[in-house]
Amino acid sequence: MIPERKNDPLVICGFPGIGKTRFAQYMNEREGRTDILDLDSKPFKAVDSEHPNMYCREIEKAYQSKDYSYILVSCHKKVREYMQEHGINYIIVMPEIQENIDIMRATRNEYMKRYLSRGDSVKFMKKIYDNWYKWMKEMFEDDPAPKIQIHKRLYIEDIFEDLYILPDVKEQES
Repeated sequence: MIPERKNDPLVICGFPGIGKTRFAQYMNEREGRTDILDLDSKPFKAVDSEHPNMYCREIEKAYQSKDYSYILVSCHKKVREYMQEHGINYIIVMPEIQENIDIMRATRNEYMKRYLSRGDSVKFMKKIYDNWYKWMKEMFEDDPAPKIQIHKRLYIEDIFEDLYILPDVKEQES
């Protein structure tokens, strides 16, 4: 049983393709949970010319509402910067980083297959493919938030226990 944490919600910045939506749908529909929010950024991009401003404000609203135990959000750099600036504690869940370039390529290719199978656009896939190493480095080396790396062929549902047994994010800041 995944515990509720409504008084201390956990914001999970997840890389595209880790299974945020699938996990939230499963927990909400099959387990009857109402405290797990998958806050997809796509709807905000269509209406917010200054994306991600509206999206970030919606994350903050959900975080402060205490209605949710887990809030699954995008890992865009601007989103992470906003949360840092506004005191929203978060963790990053991302593909595993390897020293071996061949393994990193294989992981990137696996994610490309994930995007293809879920029907993402070629434009989206190309953007991630072209920026993969840069974004992995930014998240892993440049962001102070705690990180959980997902091994190849795994999804967030496979490692969720590791997320909710983390020490409080606030404790890690001191």
